Amino acid sequence: HSVTGEDERGVRVTVALDIEKDKARKPADFRTYFEKLGNTCYYLRNFDCKLSKETFIKASDLTALRRSLIEKMERANRSTYKYDYRLKEDSNALYPDKRLTYMDNVSNTPARSFYESHGVTSIEPAMETGNTEKTERLMTTRHCILRERDMCLKRNKGAKIKLPLTIESSGMSFRLFFDCVRCEMHLLRR
Repeated sequence: HSVTGEDERGVRVTVALDIEKDKARKPADFRTYFEKLGNTCYYLRNFDCKLSKETFIKASDLTALRRSLIEKMERANRSTYKYDYRLKEDSNALYPDKRLTYMDNVSNTPARSFYESHGVTSIEPAMETGNTEKTERLMTTRHCILRERDMCLKRNKGAKIKLPLTIESSGMSFRLFFDCVRCEMHLLRR
């Protein structure tokens, strides 16, 4: 006799049932021992037992058998898993834009080389590099302070808000601009 497990990928393992069997005093429910899969990625979908219900196997043997089956299943899965590795870069592919601004966040030589090799002709350095002179918009976000405070200008047309609003943090001050048509908030350099 043996115990066989199979997963949804078709990985199938078998463990020999080399344990002591005896005559049971009451009918055994072997399924309960095999559905206790705890902290594994497996769950018991189907269970088919060919042993007689009058067969007795010690609970500790059934638990050891289940653990052995799961360990074998995990080893088999690791050794047969097909990884989707990154595809080779198409060096002839062209980037859709010829010009990148500081908001495209090109901050190092490899990034610059990548975009240039894909047809970009004008690249403004990222704001973090400190090499941008006219950086006004620092961030665009769908998160809106007005909406959070139930003062949305789009929903509440009669809202009385004194614009422009500013945010202060760590001794720096930023102006907020609300593009309500696009439902965006922009953080601007003061």
